[in-house]
Amino acid sequence: MAFPAKHRVLFALLGSVIAKCVSAKPLPGPSGAGEDSFTTRALLDDLLSGPLAGRNIFFVLDEGSFDDLTFDPAFLVNLEAPSVLLASQDRLEEALYPNHYLRDEVGIVILLMKASPTAFLDRMAASPRWRPTHLVLISTGASVNSRAVLRHRALQRSPFLVLFELISRAGRSVFQVFTSYPFRPGGWRFPLGLWDDQTFATVDDLFPDRFDDFGGAELQLASWCDDYPFIYLDPAGDGCKGSNLDALAIMGARLNFSFSVQLETQDQNWGALENGSWTGMLGDLVYNGKHIVINYFLMNHERCRDFDATYPYHAEGFGFLVRKPPPLPKWRSLTYPFAPRTWGAILGATLVVALILAAVLPGLDVGAAGSSDRVKGAVLVYDFKHFSFLLSFLSSLFSSSSSSKYDHNFPFYLPSISQVCAGMMRQSVCLLPTRAWERLGLAWWWLGCIIISTAFTGNLIAFLSVPVYPVRVETVAQLAQSDLRVSMQDYGEFVPEELKRSSDESLYTIGHKLDLFEYDLDYDPGIEGVMRRSHVLIESYSYLMNVQIRYGVYPGHTSWFLPKNTAYTTQISRFLTRLREVGLMQKLFRNHFASVTAFEAGQRTGPQALSIGQLQGAFLLLAFGVVTSLVILSVEKRDLFQCHDHRPQPNHEPGQALSPMTSDLSSCRVETSLTPPRGGHQAPPGLNILLKKTHQPLTTATATQTTELPSIYSTSIIKENSSDCCVSLTT
Repeated sequence: MAFPAKHRVLFALLGSVIAKCVSAKPLPGPSGAGEDSFTTRALLDDLLSGPLAGRNIFFVLDEGSFDDLTFDPAFLVNLEAPSVLLASQDRLEEALYPNHYLRDEVGIVILLMKASPTAFLDRMAASPRWRPTHLVLISTGASVNSRAVLRHRALQRSPFLVLFELISRAGRSVFQVFTSYPFRPGGWRFPLGLWDDQTFATVDDLFPDRFDDFGGAELQLASWCDDYPFIYLDPAGDGCKGSNLDALAIMGARLNFSFSVQLETQDQNWGALENGSWTGMLGDLVYNGKHIVINYFLMNHERCRDFDATYPYHAEGFGFLVRKPPPLPKWRSLTYPFAPRTWGAILGATLVVALILAAVLPGLDVGAAGSSDRVKGAVLVYDFKHFSFLLSFLSSLFSSSSSSKYDHNFPFYLPSISQVCAGMMRQSVCLLPTRAWERLGLAWWWLGCIIISTAFTGNLIAFLSVPVYPVRVETVAQLAQSDLRVSMQDYGEFVPEELKRSSDESLYTIGHKLDLFEYDLDYDPGIEGVMRRSHVLIESYSYLMNVQIRYGVYPGHTSWFLPKNTAYTTQISRFLTRLREVGLMQKLFRNHFASVTAFEAGQRTGPQALSIGQLQGAFLLLAFGVVTSLVILSVEKRDLFQCHDHRPQPNHEPGQALSPMTSDLSSCRVETSLTPPRGGHQAPPGLNILLKKTHQPLTTATATQTTELPSIYSTSIIKENSSDCCVSLTT
């Protein structure tokens, strides 16, 4: 690979400066090197021009390797590598170098050792930075115990590891290649063969996958079987089960490993950082030699800093469980379809329209009886059969003794109100609008009435069949403003501390009214507070079977955690990602979450017939109407009895025709409405109105002919000062 001249000079100067700083004495040249050093130099040439070509190289050498090898500028410039760094084992902690040289898949760390590197490896084991992805060990000293070196935990951090050990074969020095399979029996120092640039021509040939087969090893789980549905106790008593255990079993069948499940942690904590030390399951990874945690843990900064995390496989957060408030009374179901403001707007619009009609229609009369008839015939002629009993009662209450401007059966405003209300209630109306503005106004009014009544009917069906609840807490802001306190089980989660120091005002308020209760195998303290409607329970979405507040806090991604710098983290993460990508993780989750799905399905019942309890409002309204009509009927009967009981004796002979106006009846006022309806019906000729005082029926009055009027004509008596006025229509 060719490099610009300035890059070659930079690499050469960098290598020479580092070499001089590390070693106080000058490096011997090639002429002073022995056979071993020549073989090591040739190995480096083959590696850097072969499988490691194009990679960033980081040399870490001990004192003896610096003495045997010459890293002159010419050698560094001729290396086919984008960049080369050199460092001494004694001063590696002081060296400044990018982290990606130790962790990315491009950088290659070459550790040359002529003496035992145990002291150096012990220091690296305590450093979180040391975790080369690809590590090449070159041992040229007879004092180096390569078997013990490969077992060192600092070297076992590397996912890809290869050892070149100088041996004598047939009188010549050659390098034998080893790797390490820590889970295989006898695999700590596994031979791959003698070095040959044809056999190890690529990176994959040089670095075999050390964790493609775990060799039947048993992984120790840092687990707690109280994490539904990920891992939980089997109700049948057969240990633990869960979606994550199923996924791990699938992974174990492919990678050839088994696992043992821990029922609970020794310290009865979930896993949190307390006073600089980890507790619970995460503490088991650090202090008790456990291999992996598959329980519910969200990714955060502290956990990713101190542990290895797989690629996220599930997205979730924490939610609130609050008990539903008691439903509203069913007898008020007729009022639920509209909000109070909507009811007010409808009533207000009805009254406004009625008042406008009552104010506008009298103003249309220009002073003649024909004008009055025109107004009646145009707008006010109305079939009062739907409201006759009510309007008669209202007429008796609101009519005045003063003469009216018009000759109506009822006060002028009652027909207007009745007409408007009839449209709202979809009652039939017999109208003869003659003016364009009347037709246009009534058309829009009736259209609005149809929309409102249809909306009411549609909503009424839902409110009759479904329980209605008062306004519930649906957001974190509403929860913070409510009187409800918040409870959570104290198993070491980060949520309580995050709430107390949150910059969000609502979350901060919730954090300072949070009550923690100690861990137990069940949630009795938390559920009891929810049932008393005094507390809201915080838990993960999956654990809560019925989350009423559809609002989450601290959403995040769940991962499996392993000890820091675990070599097979990448392998576990890769297989977990494959299971997620093909949808198997979601399938396993749904399988174990079936009980929740069945529970929710049980809450959704099918179509049911309406019961009397659901129709309480309709029956109460019917009872109110019947009682009201009976009251009005009693009032009408009382007036009728008074009319018959207090009539004076007649002062004329039988058979004598009655005069239109007899004496002693000046206090009675008779109003008639004889306007013919649509269709051209005319009043019978010679129709007269006769007032009489007699105990005989009205039809026995002496007259030439008695004619029954069609029902389309109406007549009434409005009493003023006398109670013995009766009306008969005869010809």
